[in-house]
Amino acid sequence: LGAKDFELNIQKTEMEWQQQATPIECQIRDYTRKGMHALHMLQLEDAKSAFDVVYELKPNAYCWHAGVVEFYLGDYEAGARRLQQNALLFESKYGEPASEERIWNCASLLKYRLANKKKKNSTLVCDLPTEDVPVERRKVLRLARDLFECSSNNDAAGVAMARARLRATADVGDPKKLDYKLWKLSSWYYLGLHYDATGDVNEAKKCMKKAIQQCSPASMDIIHTLPLLHMTIRDWFDDDELFEEDEFFKDDDSTTIMTPSLLNNIDSN
Repeated sequence: LGAKDFELNIQKTEMEWQQQATPIECQIRDYTRKGMHALHMLQLEDAKSAFDVVYELKPNAYCWHAGVVEFYLGDYEAGARRLQQNALLFESKYGEPASEERIWNCASLLKYRLANKKKKNSTLVCDLPTEDVPVERRKVLRLARDLFECSSNNDAAGVAMARARLRATADVGDPKKLDYKLWKLSSWYYLGLHYDATGDVNEAKKCMKKAIQQCSPASMDIIHTLPLLHMTIRDWFDDDELFEEDEFFKDDDSTTIMTPSLLNNIDSN
């Protein structure tokens, strides 16, 4: 049988899906979109409300971003459980590694452990199996997952090795060239997230500020939103001249960086 090219028509595909979708499926899609939009606009409570409706309609829905919202709202237990659920669902259905979900699950567990280290009987058991996990082919996610899993397992040598490799990836190449694969952005962000999850605030700030300089406000890829979200939630904008309120900042590469106030202005328009 010969191969055949099919027309790529997103609008047509959308219409066909709507015609065969049930009312509940349409609601799930709409509330997922609302949640994602709110997340991109840093409106965490609105995002949580939308994602909560998704899970009311479909308890086994796949929406790992709901766990990220719980993380940034400070409910690390709920975040870890939601991310565990999504990781297991994704890997069982597609046979591919749920690396983002695993990274965030570990980050939630580490933050929970850090926040409750002085409390007795505060162990949270919702980690993920690490045996027979499909190989992650995306370099940065593979390194970041190694870093977080080594921390979860108290493997200090593994943490040092994974962190060094991720740092080398963040620093590789000409800083003036466009980061097409988002290696720099992703590496700096996950390094910052790991430092934050393990309690090293100063190093976390340094990495997040490196990450945010790689972000593009025009992109809808969630990785471009996460550094800004992290800096905003942690209130790290006020202690550095790098970030001036109410204006775009251009770094040495003329990369446009968006501040929280500008994001609100865009949303209001």
